[in-house]
Amino acid sequence: MKCDDFKDKCGDLSDGEVSAEMRMHMAHCEECAAYYRLMRSLEPKAVPVAPGTLKREVLARAAAKHRKRPAVAVRRIGYAAAAVVLVAAAVWMAVLAGPSEAMASAAQLNSSLRGMDRVENMVMEVKVRTMPAEGFGSIDLEADFTDHILTVLFGDTCRWRLEKAGRTAVCDGRRKYMWLADSRSGVTGPVGSNFEEWFAVLLDPRLVLMKEKEAAEAHEGVRYSVRDEGDEVLLTVRAKARGDFRNDYLFNGSIDESDTRREYRFDSATNLLKGLKVYVLDGRREVLVLEVAAVGYNVLVDEKAVVSLPEGYVWRDVDGRYAAAMYPSDSAEETVVRLFQAFRDLRLDVADGMLAVLYDREGLLERYGGAELMHVGSAFRSGLYPGLFVPVEVVLKDGSRESLCLALRNDNPRRVWIVDGGF
Repeated sequence: MKCDDFKDKCGDLSDGEVSAEMRMHMAHCEECAAYYRLMRSLEPKAVPVAPGTLKREVLARAAAKHRKRPAVAVRRIGYAAAAVVLVAAAVWMAVLAGPSEAMASAAQLNSSLRGMDRVENMVMEVKVRTMPAEGFGSIDLEADFTDHILTVLFGDTCRWRLEKAGRTAVCDGRRKYMWLADSRSGVTGPVGSNFEEWFAVLLDPRLVLMKEKEAAEAHEGVRYSVRDEGDEVLLTVRAKARGDFRNDYLFNGSIDESDTRREYRFDSATNLLKGLKVYVLDGRREVLVLEVAAVGYNVLVDEKAVVSLPEGYVWRDVDGRYAAAMYPSDSAEETVVRLFQAFRDLRLDVADGMLAVLYDREGLLERYGGAELMHVGSAFRSGLYPGLFVPVEVVLKDGSRESLCLALRNDNPRRVWIVDGGF
């Protein structure tokens, strides 16, 4: 079964039964399994009631806008699945913003679905306040804008490339890859790996509402509005920061971990997404942290270059990242102590078992080899990060002192702590 066939069948959710063929497909495809769970969660529990005049107005406008357009078969999302998304979006929006906004938002999603069906590829230029080598979900309110290029090839499988000066991620439809510019190694994983982080919202602009809904599940404080501005339709999403901020270390560290206002602009003539601005609401100031500077649809694209990988790289599989892990009984603080003992003794083989797969082991050993660990602070949680942060102070071999806040996580089958960030 192909992924598109699976998603078409997911549209008939009222049956409540999943065929053996679909179960077998989900067992081997994490992306479709997640899609099925999302479709099930979107089943409406109630039907929004809108004034009759609003319903007639929306339907009349939609009919007038599209009556002269040729019928186009939906290739990448079945009509049944689209209908479920629209009804569920309307119900959800009714809860958050009232029946009128629900109808308008569902109508906008329906228009976007029809518009994107004629799109074969998309090239998006995005500016983000972040550092070039940081993850694709990280932001820094005080940083300059870093240019990102997102190229998406639609079809039987979705292939894409997301790149900025210091980091690149690629999906070839079967696996994902990510690497840093100054390294000779990278990571690879199944299509369910979240290398693209928040940019997943932009990979298929047809499903903006659905993805926004998925991100906001079990989280209060999300509000929507839709406004027709003539040649554009403006969808505004206001959301409160998500996460545990008893320690505010990660507050405003990513879009999801910030109070934000997100403005999606759709072209009224084509129904395609044409712009996005994300503002962080920081006290009394609004800071623009992400802007879609340009979007091109059905442009000339070198498809081989989109999924090309650098030559001579060593690829570490995220599925096997814990094979060399040791000391499962250690705490996060004890793991930090053992790691710097390994650096002090120049034992890269020992340090390797405590480092995330993307780290340049040789580069870390060159910098921290022979270093002395002077202080280890108490571990704490912050934001949405699934692990702990441990502050440390070290003296490098040249006598200089350096303060770090290392991120460690143990959400793996062996429950061992792995240093996931902070260097």
